[in-house]
Amino acid sequence: MIVQAQKPAALLLIAVLAACGDSTTSSDNTGGAGGTIPAPTVEEGVYDFLATELNFYYPEGLSESDTDATNLCGLDTITDNTTYRPLLFDDVVVNGFDLDDAVSTGDSGLCAQADYTGIDGSSGVDYGFLGIIDMIRPIRPDQVARGVLANAPSEGLINFGIRLSGVESLENDDSVEVFVAPTSEVPLRGTDGRIIPRSSVPIDPNPEWQTTFRGQIVDGVLTTEPADFTLGNIDLIIVFDRVLELRGARIRATFTEIREGVIEVDSILAGWWSNDNMIDTIGDIVLAIGANDGELQCSAEMWADGSSDGTSCDMTSMIFRTVSVSGFLTGFEEAN
Repeated sequence: MIVQAQKPAALLLIAVLAACGDSTTSSDNTGGAGGTIPAPTVEEGVYDFLATELNFYYPEGLSESDTDATNLCGLDTITDNTTYRPLLFDDVVVNGFDLDDAVSTGDSGLCAQADYTGIDGSSGVDYGFLGIIDMIRPIRPDQVARGVLANAPSEGLINFGIRLSGVESLENDDSVEVFVAPTSEVPLRGTDGRIIPRSSVPIDPNPEWQTTFRGQIVDGVLTTEPADFTLGNIDLIIVFDRVLELRGARIRATFTEIREGVIEVDSILAGWWSNDNMIDTIGDIVLAIGANDGELQCSAEMWADGSSDGTSCDMTSMIFRTVSVSGFLTGFEEAN
């Protein structure tokens, strides 16, 4: 998001449902518009973006053991997931945040899990969900979930926009505002299925699904302060009208001008994902693509590294990766 992410039957289900998604495509084969794209003028200092990819964050350099091990949350019901080759985390560098202001090891306190080293060499980066990725076969690297989620915005299943305002420079600015909201319509797409840059889309007027962050840009990198994040209107494969919630969420993003007037934003969104919201949002999805009932619940309980009440381990540190491209957001009058 922002703004800085098997069985033949399951694959068929995904293909059919994705094909049924409401979409608008252009009449050429280049990914460009067949006609004129509406282009409302965005005021000075305001940049709008449309999400083109969404996925779990997979750190570079992930590899797996060359020997089999017992999967403590793996079951043998529909699919035999009782054995696997664990991912190796020792040298993994993670683009994320120290969400709990602590450098944790596996035995350093309530809900503690070993933290990771950040891309800047910092310690204490939280990403408990990476342990869940390891244990749930269909969401491991190079498995089906990676492609399904990445293509969700282009398939019209998860659509959201980002407005960056108060910007004097995308290189350095000590105070900017980042607004994120679902869109009420599917962005214009080319016949190649990709969202067309500079398309115009209205935001969903529901204020409960909108989040505003404060942040700054330093040397071309946007970093926000924490905010509780909510994104509604999520439809994916076999789940509909889901609402994603992250507590204490933060964004880190970089900007690249891919052609004149078009900026691509590569970003991560990190925060605390309650196990209940996680299971409600993606539980049925992982079942549809090859996990067994109960495996996600088990792994969420095993890897939870946060607590909402100070007594129970009921939240997991999460990182999503998103890509977005220049667009135009409308409908703010209705939203207000």
